[in-house]
Amino acid sequence: MRTDVAVASGAIKEGSRLAADRDSARRTASVLATATLLGPVAYGCVAQGGFYPDQQRTLLALTAASGVLAALAAPARRVLFHVAVAVPACVCAVVAAAWARDLGGAAPVLGTVGAAASAALVGRAAFREGREALLSGLVVAGAALAASGWAGVAFRIDPLALVDQGLWRASSTLTYANATAALLAPLALIAIARAAARPDERQWRVASLLLVVGVGATLSRAGYAALAIGLIVLGWRTLRATLPVLIGAGLATAGVIVVAPAGHAGRPLLAVAALGAGIAIALTPVHNPRRWLAAAGVLVCGGLAIASAASASRLTVSSPDRSNEWRATWGVATAHPASGVGPSHLSLQWRGPNGDTFVAHATHNEFLQLAAEEGFPALAVVLSTMALIAIVLVRRGQRPALAVLVAFAVASAFDFVWHVPLLPIVIAALVGVALPFDDRYGLPAPTR
Repeated sequence: MRTDVAVASGAIKEGSRLAADRDSARRTASVLATATLLGPVAYGCVAQGGFYPDQQRTLLALTAASGVLAALAAPARRVLFHVAVAVPACVCAVVAAAWARDLGGAAPVLGTVGAAASAALVGRAAFREGREALLSGLVVAGAALAASGWAGVAFRIDPLALVDQGLWRASSTLTYANATAALLAPLALIAIARAAARPDERQWRVASLLLVVGVGATLSRAGYAALAIGLIVLGWRTLRATLPVLIGAGLATAGVIVVAPAGHAGRPLLAVAALGAGIAIALTPVHNPRRWLAAAGVLVCGGLAIASAASASRLTVSSPDRSNEWRATWGVATAHPASGVGPSHLSLQWRGPNGDTFVAHATHNEFLQLAAEEGFPALAVVLSTMALIAIVLVRRGQRPALAVLVAFAVASAFDFVWHVPLLPIVIAALVGVALPFDDRYGLPAPTR
């Protein structure tokens, strides 16, 4: 004889058999979601970050699948609230596209926002072990990108490195130096925070060095700024504990910058020797911070001299192309302040000093481009969302994740990094890990 017992909603007691089964199912879904997200991240690393349409569709679809699994692992009300955060940005894109009479133009925006929301949901729904695995997987992927970019410069391998203004710049498998720097800088900040919190785990020191050197090899000014400001956000305690890592990374970066000029013969052994010496320094424990600080000061001065000798063009903050693009984009934004010209409809023109006409469809400033394509209300929504996330991170004491968000915002102000979907996906996952839905299984390992 079978007896069915009805259980009212919310009546499952913690510690009961039903609660255990529920948690087991959620844990399984969480593990699958984490593994599923690492798959598209790996794909994005070898598919130019999903920049081109076919690659983008595959990357976004795989990431959305991980989000579906994560939704099964998280409480329903938390998932709904999480989704609600992404809705305003999607609404702005649809309204702007409808006003431009091209709803299809909103598809890339909706896909990127949805993928970023899915990645954040995976990080937030993961249990402690899943969060650790996700962070480690993302850092490993970043270290692989950094190594490919470094090798591209050291051994002059096209397209892992490309010549720009007479210099070999690391573009990695993403094939774009600035996008590579914008991705590696946040990952470097996470690795540095972990290296400071876990001094006995040498893999974090090596990963930190590789990621910082990867940023250095791109010769991206925006990447340098993002990394520097992120380090300031991390704070002195973290920097003090990782001075050998930063000094070793500086030495290895100097070695790869020296061999970057395309007009000189390649000297890969010099870059290899500098990298080896940098790793050896990074693995050295800190006993006297003052001596390490003095060494850092000497290295900074020497690095500036080397960079100046290699190319003065990368030491200036001026950029005529960007200035012209920003000026033209601002003109479009102010001419269409409410709804913009529509997603994917930006077209810029300006005349150069010699009278030539220049045309562009992307601005090296995502915030400015958003205002031009979707209007100032959309810009206000995105800035408000980022500010809200930053406030939550501050309140929870998640300084590494805050550094990641700040670094990405800096990079976004100098390049079209949102158009490379892999970047917002990784950043959203890193922030999501710092804001877990369920704390019963422990917070992420301390990073401060």
